[in-house]
Amino acid sequence: MVTHRTLYRQPGLYCAFPSLATSPDKLFLAFRAAPAPNQRTHIDTRSRCVVCSFKDLDGPLDTCTILKEDHYRGIQDPSIAYYDDRLFLNYFVYVSTVKWHTKSRVKNVGIQVKASSDGGLSWYDYGSIPGEVAVSEPIVFVNGVFMMTIYRPEDRNEVSDLFYKMLGPWKFLSRIAGQPGKNFQEPALLNLGDQLLCVHRVYDEKVGYSMLWVNRSVEGGLGWTDLAPLWPGVSPSLCRLPDGHVVLSYAHRLDKPYRVCARVSQDNSVTWGDEIVLRETDGSPDIGYPSTVVWNGGLVTAYYWHDKADPVRRIEGTRWMV
Repeated sequence: MVTHRTLYRQPGLYCAFPSLATSPDKLFLAFRAAPAPNQRTHIDTRSRCVVCSFKDLDGPLDTCTILKEDHYRGIQDPSIAYYDDRLFLNYFVYVSTVKWHTKSRVKNVGIQVKASSDGGLSWYDYGSIPGEVAVSEPIVFVNGVFMMTIYRPEDRNEVSDLFYKMLGPWKFLSRIAGQPGKNFQEPALLNLGDQLLCVHRVYDEKVGYSMLWVNRSVEGGLGWTDLAPLWPGVSPSLCRLPDGHVVLSYAHRLDKPYRVCARVSQDNSVTWGDEIVLRETDGSPDIGYPSTVVWNGGLVTAYYWHDKADPVRRIEGTRWMV
């Protein structure tokens, strides 16, 4: 059974790029909100991060906190994770020396990581990675080490790298993927115990659209296997079920119907099942960035959404089961 509900909607705000995490008693949602009622704004130096929690998806919000940087420092693509009674939030920052909104007037100045010990009510610094680097997926805990995938420009294309943190600052560990003529973006990382799995959004300049590609590491992130293409899609997100199956959620924006989808692998991503369509829109392809977690015996997928009946960009949630 598949059911939908609105997780956050505010007229006058462009809410997008959600991320989910769970604690033993709560579901946490982080997303970006920008004050732009009448235009599509993926880049805005006024954008903020909203962190909400739910005790029950049939009930109201339990808590809601807004994080912001200094004036004209916009938060982009926040992702949230829960480990060892703490929440971790990572995002990258756009700054501007002029007013705000067009891409030509802003600059990416790096990734910020925050941590919270009180359920997201307050946050403290947990390191940063300066420079023209971006992040779109949460921190992963691997054998006592925090790991984070990033992507950045290099030689007229984009590559994806793996960083790690122990007691000191975040440090470079390895190059996950990079090829001439291809842009590796939004790498999603999953710890499978005996290996790390990474799925990338890859824009190929020759074909002119984005595909999902996959590779893995059996060396704790030090070395990576060759890349293999999967299917058209953007904004991948990975989740492991209690039975060991792997869920890959993504958005399909290549052609109509534009939709939020998922596929399930029973063999650690060697093969994948048929596409599961979680939701279709009659609006534009400006949807997606799904995030999926296990919650209360089932799955919850959050994504940003709009349709002809309600053009407000909002965060929606779908409850479903495999």
